[in-house]
Amino acid sequence: MQEEESQAIVEEQLLGTPRRKSRGLQPVEEVAEESATELNNRTSSKAMEIIEASKARATANFNEQQSAAAPKAAAPAAPAKPRPNRRRTNTSFQPAAREKRLDRSRHMEYKYEVRGLLKEMNVADEHRSALLGTIWAKGERQTSAEAVQFIVEKQSEGIIDQEQAERLMAVVDDYTIRR
Repeated sequence: MQEEESQAIVEEQLLGTPRRKSRGLQPVEEVAEESATELNNRTSSKAMEIIEASKARATANFNEQQSAAAPKAAAPAAPAKPRPNRRRTNTSFQPAAREKRLDRSRHMEYKYEVRGLLKEMNVADEHRSALLGTIWAKGERQTSAEAVQFIVEKQSEGIIDQEQAERLMAVVDDYTIRR
């Protein structure tokens, strides 16, 4: 038994036959043609008639489209002139009403001043950022009166006292312009 195995190994090595099966291409069997003829035999004659009629209509439609398209292609088309883009005369933009708002150009100055003021006035840390941002947002986007109203609300909530509220309102007044 060992001799047979060793003999087989020597033969493989000498003759170059691989030990494993190759993963290469396998020969194709002629089964495909047989299955196609079987399929045709299975198809009913009524189905075959419908298929043939459908093919005939498709070719007729295709021929009509080609014949209709041919005269159009033969006539030389005039080069299309690009239309200039005309601006709309009626714009939908309506500027905001001129009101007293905070000056956008002085945003950084405002931030440094109010941040220092809130620290100096000993406002609680958790309220500083909200006061700083909301006062600016209301004063810039809405009106400075809205920012003052926000300060009054925070005073009524007990977050800031009367003196702190007055100082913040003075800063809002300093940064207010008509725009």
